[in-house]
Amino acid sequence: MNIFKVLANGDGNINEANVSAFFGYLLNPNEDHGLGYVFLEKVLNSVVDKDNFNARKYDYALFFESAVKDKNDNTKQIKQIVDIVIVAYEIEDTGKEAKAIDFIKGNKKVEYVFLIENKISASPTKNQLQKQFDNAKKELPNNKIYSVYITPNEDKYVQEFNTNLRNENKKHLFWKGKESISNILKDILKEETE
Repeated sequence: MNIFKVLANGDGNINEANVSAFFGYLLNPNEDHGLGYVFLEKVLNSVVDKDNFNARKYDYALFFESAVKDKNDNTKQIKQIVDIVIVAYEIEDTGKEAKAIDFIKGNKKVEYVFLIENKISASPTKNQLQKQFDNAKKELPNNKIYSVYITPNEDKYVQEFNTNLRNENKKHLFWKGKESISNILKDILKEETE
């Protein structure tokens, strides 16, 4: 089954926004897909190569087409649009009774920010990933920020990722093949049938 072909059945056109929306739906543990945290956990664990990362420890907020701005840049290109931003956070614990009030007041401790850039067929935009990371780092200097690039397994994307992203917290995943979203989904289905 090719879910992207199914998504394109409406007008015969599929674009990054369609794919990002569907991918974000699968990543959100609160959606009705029945996966809970499983897909999110597998994707994030493939991104964060540290033994102490536990995806289930956090609550998550997902944002689509979010701008990260460089407030010090006076040129026309002051913002970078990120396809999906995932924020992993913990609610500050001031006691069991205050949990609802803490949430409402926004007493959240952000631990990780994942900037996900999705490409399905368009050419890479030179330095887009680095600009996204740099702008996010300026706005959120105390957070662990990861750049995630999800693309077809083609040389132009591999070169853009390897050449133009100097961030050490980065991961290149592919839609198909080794280290791919397709394999993560297959693993989940295989585990469910065992």
